[in-house]
Amino acid sequence: MKNLIKISVLICLFSFQSINAQNTDKELSLDKGTISEQFEFIKKKSSNYQNYKVVKRVWLSQLEKHIADSLQAAKKRFIAANEQILAHQETIDKLKTELEFIKTDLAKVNEAKDSINFFGKPMQKSVYKISVWTVIILLLMVLSYFIYCFKNSNDVTKKTLLKHDELEKEYNTYRTRALEREQVLNRKLQDEINKQKKS
Repeated sequence: MKNLIKISVLICLFSFQSINAQNTDKELSLDKGTISEQFEFIKKKSSNYQNYKVVKRVWLSQLEKHIADSLQAAKKRFIAANEQILAHQETIDKLKTELEFIKTDLAKVNEAKDSINFFGKPMQKSVYKISVWTVIILLLMVLSYFIYCFKNSNDVTKKTLLKHDELEKEYNTYRTRALEREQVLNRKLQDEINKQKKS
């Protein structure tokens, strides 16, 4: 009984090994898999002669064809990748140019935002504000000076007019008195003339 179990275990092990060997042989082929797997297939399937491996010419031709196809596909992928790189480089160059234009436009916008056209020339806002406030302060000082001068001259004019009115009143009073004196003198003179004529 024990021998029978041992024999059945050995048979199972041998059958698993043969199935695994068949599976690995089935997995390796010249029509499927990578180039290295195809080389592995040729190594395993080729026969030995002394220190050499004898390989079927059909397999070598097939492997050579597969290698050429792989190289051709790799070359196409390489060319496509280069074209894609060139297209990306062109896009990058365009974007860099656009970025430079945007930067210059932004600088112009910032400069225009920070400056004001004053008599056709751009002037920074801070300089413009200082200039405007300086002009306003100077104009206020000139206006204050003219108001001061006007008040002084107005006071002088009022005083002069008052003196003129007083002088005119005095003159009118003097003239009235002078006329009265003249009339009195003319009467006295007339009285004297009349007295002279009578005598």
